[in-house]
Amino acid sequence: MKDTTPIWLDDEFQAPEGWLWVKDYFELCKLFETNQPVAISFDYYLANERINGLVCIQEAIYDNYYNETGFLDNCKIINFHSRDDYASKTQANFVNSAINDKLIKGMNLFTISREFFIEKLDSLNFGMYSDSIETN
Repeated sequence: MKDTTPIWLDDEFQAPEGWLWVKDYFELCKLFETNQPVAISFDYYLANERINGLVCIQEAIYDNYYNETGFLDNCKIINFHSRDDYASKTQANFVNSAINDKLIKGMNLFTISREFFIEKLDSLNFGMYSDSIETN
């Protein structure tokens, strides 16, 4: 059985309690075969400027679809917690396109601040959150 622990991708800010802290693209890619997280929260700006959070979500989606790893099959929530609203919206638009193109199944997408997301973690039940954007 694969690990379903939620994943927090951020090179700077520590993951909330109970989340697996992944700091870069390479750490994330190592999890494709062994994990099926119930949620993922992506930062956009990472230490490696050429491999940002958008590249990470692209790779996760493509690996899930083309390599059939099942990495995103259990994922109910994808959040984008960058301080840059434009960057977060760019990531969300890519995921919406992937859902529309049937590369991944519908899930709840968030584009909210890191602080607000952490504050609301206790109320999340990974599928039934009132402020989510349903994408089916």
